[in-house]
Amino acid sequence: MILRPSSKPALRVGDRTITYKGLIQKIHLFSDMLQGKQGRVIVFSENRESWAYAFLATWHAGMIPVPVDFLSVADEVAYILNDCNPSVIFCSEARRKVLNEALSKYAITPEIIVLDEIEAIDASHMPEEIQFNGKPHDTAVIMYTSGTTGKSKGVMLSYENISTNVDAVCKDVSIYTPDARVMMLLPLHHILPLLGTLIIPFSVGCMVAISPSMASEDIIRTLNENKISIIIGVPRLYS
Repeated sequence: MILRPSSKPALRVGDRTITYKGLIQKIHLFSDMLQGKQGRVIVFSENRESWAYAFLATWHAGMIPVPVDFLSVADEVAYILNDCNPSVIFCSEARRKVLNEALSKYAITPEIIVLDEIEAIDASHMPEEIQFNGKPHDTAVIMYTSGTTGKSKGVMLSYENISTNVDAVCKDVSIYTPDARVMMLLPLHHILPLLGTLIIPFSVGCMVAISPSMASEDIIRTLNENKISIIIGVPRLYS
């Protein structure tokens, strides 16, 4: 992924706009919190701007992000903790109680970073350039399955897996362009919205607007106010 610093909008959250320069600086801020760490980083939160910062900061720090369904109960979180052994967990305040209960079933204590406490920290002093150094066959992300056929399984996707998907809709077929406006709505612990509403849009340099919820009024408001041109959806959403 290449992020170019500019005054072009990268994220829209309500009435606020985060430029690509601001996005890069926030990634550096979050990445600094991972210095000296190795291994896997869980992101356990509802969709929000700091979800994106945490995920991309994990890449920048040379670690492996592990998105976890924000609606998971404590036993489900504990299973993933024991399976992937994270060294750091990014967690929203809203999910802190569930995480604490899950940690009581886990023998190791990873570092906990609460997104609400760092989301508003000024990052204007941070570098404006960034570089991601993941090699093609390195594991880029571990996505846990829903467990419908048994225990949930961690699926390891490489940077090459990711870049192949990016190229397919940016180069092979020009679906995503720098002028596109994408709505982030579906939960980012699924690979379709993770790719389609975070990784691919930022790779091509277009704008992402976060819908506050899946309520129809929030969706319509986000569509209208941001002149959205790309929606990633599932049948339930379209219904």
